[in-house]
Amino acid sequence: MRGIVELLCAVNREDEVNRKILAFSVSHDQQSVRIYGHYPMITGKDDKYYRHPIRNFVFTELDGKEKWTAYRFIKNVYDIWMPKHFENICCAINQLPSDLNFDVLPLSDAAGLSQDLGN
Repeated sequence: MRGIVELLCAVNREDEVNRKILAFSVSHDQQSVRIYGHYPMITGKDDKYYRHPIRNFVFTELDGKEKWTAYRFIKNVYDIWMPKHFENICCAINQLPSDLNFDVLPLSDAAGLSQDLGN
């Protein structure tokens, strides 16, 4: 999601993704399913990312009446939502200025992400 936000900010289209769902996740166990939508709140340099519960249900209830709900939801994400989302990403890529600097700053040791794997 951060990459998509940075892309749209680079072409001054951040309003198109601010507080809009950019990703979905599904978690489950042997009886229940939880579906979430993930979205950014763009406030300049201090963007925040949140998840919103879309649906939480037990698929073993009511003789399995809900057993295909998660499948149908994800199928609709792929068939309906994703093509438009992909089109918006491609359009933003095409709008990138040709002189944009893609250099990536190295992570500092203070970030807590580097490890010495030699031991």
